[in-house]
Amino acid sequence: MKKWFLIVCALVLASCGKSLSGTYVMTGGGGFGDSSLTFKSGGKVVQAALGVEIEMSYVIEDEKVKLIGPAGAAIVMQVLPDGNLQGPMGMKYVKQK
Repeated sequence: MKKWFLIVCALVLASCGKSLSGTYVMTGGGGFGDSSLTFKSGGKVVQAALGVEIEMSYVIEDEKVKLIGPAGAAIVMQVLPDGNLQGPMGMKYVKQK
């Protein structure tokens, strides 16, 4: 239990100062269908894909966003110079205005 508390504290502290906001929509599909990421306050993000929504945590380090799923699995995405996100396997998420 103590270990999980320390991990959560580290994630909260790491997310302070750097954050994303708004909704990003996947372009090109990448074989995954429609998908979006909605970044919220407190280091939370909701991924919507194939009619299912999953709330995850996220941290930003060195121009990379690490999305951490409920089971602890992570996806790392690059923050592009234009503010959009580039993920693995050609996934690109474009910020909606």
